[in-house]
Amino acid sequence: MPNSSYLMEEKNIPANLVPAPDTAPLGAPAPPAPNDMPQFFSGSMPPSLQHDVSFVGTEVGTPRIPKYSLMPFGNQSNPFTNAAIESTALKVVNTTSPAKQTDVESIATNPQSAGFYVVQLSDNDAIIPLSNNSGGTVVLPPLTRSVADVVATAQAVSSTVSVSATPIGSSDFAMVFTQQSNGAYFNPGGSWLVTNTSAEASAYYQQLSSTSPITATGSLAGGSQSWSSVLVLFASNGTSSPTSLGNIVLNGAATGFNASGTSFTAGKTGLIVFSADQVNTSSGTAISSITDSQGNVWQNAGHIAVGIGAGPGAGTGTAVDVWYALNMKGGSITTLTGNFNAPLPSGASSDGNVALFEVSGLVVPPSFANNLPAGFYTYIQNIGSGSFFAKSSALIDGSSNFVTLGPSQGLIAVWNGTYWTTERGTSGLSSPISVPQGGTGQTSLTAHELLVGEGTSSIASVPTGTSGQILTSNGSSLDPTFQDAANKFTVGSNLLIGSFTVSDSSDIRGLTVFAHLRGRKIMNACQSWSPRFVFGTSQTGPGTITMTRSVVYKMNQVDPGGNLFAPYTLSAAANASGGNTVYTGTNLQYLLPGSVVNIAGFTNSANNGTGFLVESCTTTTVTVNNSAGVVESHAATVQLSIIAAGGGLGSFVYVQPGGPSQTPAGHFNAPIDPNFDYIVAVYFAVADTPFAIIAGVANTFANDGNTLAGATASGDFTTLTVGGVMPTFTGYPTATLMHQFQVVN
Repeated sequence: MPNSSYLMEEKNIPANLVPAPDTAPLGAPAPPAPNDMPQFFSGSMPPSLQHDVSFVGTEVGTPRIPKYSLMPFGNQSNPFTNAAIESTALKVVNTTSPAKQTDVESIATNPQSAGFYVVQLSDNDAIIPLSNNSGGTVVLPPLTRSVADVVATAQAVSSTVSVSATPIGSSDFAMVFTQQSNGAYFNPGGSWLVTNTSAEASAYYQQLSSTSPITATGSLAGGSQSWSSVLVLFASNGTSSPTSLGNIVLNGAATGFNASGTSFTAGKTGLIVFSADQVNTSSGTAISSITDSQGNVWQNAGHIAVGIGAGPGAGTGTAVDVWYALNMKGGSITTLTGNFNAPLPSGASSDGNVALFEVSGLVVPPSFANNLPAGFYTYIQNIGSGSFFAKSSALIDGSSNFVTLGPSQGLIAVWNGTYWTTERGTSGLSSPISVPQGGTGQTSLTAHELLVGEGTSSIASVPTGTSGQILTSNGSSLDPTFQDAANKFTVGSNLLIGSFTVSDSSDIRGLTVFAHLRGRKIMNACQSWSPRFVFGTSQTGPGTITMTRSVVYKMNQVDPGGNLFAPYTLSAAANASGGNTVYTGTNLQYLLPGSVVNIAGFTNSANNGTGFLVESCTTTTVTVNNSAGVVESHAATVQLSIIAAGGGLGSFVYVQPGGPSQTPAGHFNAPIDPNFDYIVAVYFAVADTPFAIIAGVANTFANDGNTLAGATASGDFTTLTVGGVMPTFTGYPTATLMHQFQVVN
């Protein structure tokens, strides 16, 4: 770069260049730096004139100007505002400390590892975790207890005995007393030990060591029969044992018993158990009172009876009645008698038995009063692997005195001053969740199918059907199905058709000829229809055939594998329960739910009747809506009942040519519903046609798998009424006379 008038390159500086000397700066000297200042300064400068540090561009580069905001003086520094404040102040409010707040999220816990616990007042708004893996009992007070701590009864007419109970104390002493009507003695097996058997009555016992449920069950060697059983769980010190003191066998017509002279050990508990294989269950044969000369106080523990309708006099059955007395005075009792509130039936040589026992180690358990206020609540949680039972003498949820808590289950229990209500957790439920627990009982649901309720059973579904079908009711006891629309048949199409090319009948005058139309195969409906009457090759003629009368009977659907419209055999009836009665018999699975049936043959009139509705059936039982059934064993029958009758031909007169022929018979105005079966009945009286009527007999059948079935019966059965039954058929399913049922409209 060439030198200029003011600048030159360093290389061009002459070696003899001498730097100019330093000179003092012109003007006033720089001010000294200020001392450190606090962050805020006070002054009377109005706030609007204070230096706003956010406007950094206004800062003057001198250390004399503060780089902090000035805090103005309070109002007290201004005489005008200070006076105004003082003139308007009315009072001074003292400052108070805020109230201490309760931590509402803090919930107390009261863990319990034992198998027995009584809910306390301190458990309000608390969690009670139960960790005992053997389970146990939680008392929701109040709980009133006695020596007979828990009593369970059971009775039936069956081949299996079963009675269960849940102990309150883990050391309860269990005894089960059972009476059966015939056969060997009932033996529950397992841990049960026998202490007495007499006159088809048995007594077994076992000392318990936990509060797990206890069951006495087993098959009866004599097969199905009447039985009664009482299971008593006595409060015990854990070392109880029974001693049999003998039996008193009672004969028919006995009004009580006399056990005078029996010797009891002082301090033990006396037991008297009356049982009988034949008692008047209608009058409730049982012990009404027991007294003895020592003044021991006898109390009833439990009683059960069931009738069987067999033996001397209908309405008899088995019974068990258990009585006890605490702290027997001991020694031989001069007088010990008991009275029945109804005598044993007369005419039997060994109707009853009185068994006497004494038991050691029984104690009076503590009762638990309720001192809890209304509104008390607590949460009980079972974190163990066993089951706990929450028990109370007050009702729980309005219907029971105990609830079960399985592993990983819990409940909130609320006391309203009179009874307990609970809200139960759903933990521990198995999958799928059952209907009673609020689920469907299914792990998956088929796409596009409709759901159908099945009571407490798993939800079912309705198959989708084919395009164009409609959802159709099959009655109140059957699931709906998708079916073809009604009136699909066209005029002139066939309901049924058969071939009459085989043989001739005998003279059908004086007989009723039947044709069976199965609705489940027709699967469509029509309003009126017409059959053809076929006459055989041996028909003499010419001549005029006159039909006397005809009718169409509407029936419930039948299964061809069953007895059709003939009676089914019954052998017993049970006591009515829930408005229904269960009958026992054979091949009863063909009596479909929704069917209307008649029952006859029982000696107790309450078990017989017409128009019963079938609720359910199995191979050996049928349940009907008879609310008055009484236990009875007796031969009887159940048979499908006529639902409707009518719609027959007004008249039929046919001038036949002789030999084989067929002719339309006219219109039957009886609407066909595919949900029912129909019986067409035709009667030719001898007086109306002066010569033999020979009908055609068929053996080949057609039309969508339905069988053209027929039969005959001797006599006129065209006047049966609704609620009646079909006569005994002859020759079913041979089709006679009637052929090719065609739709009219």
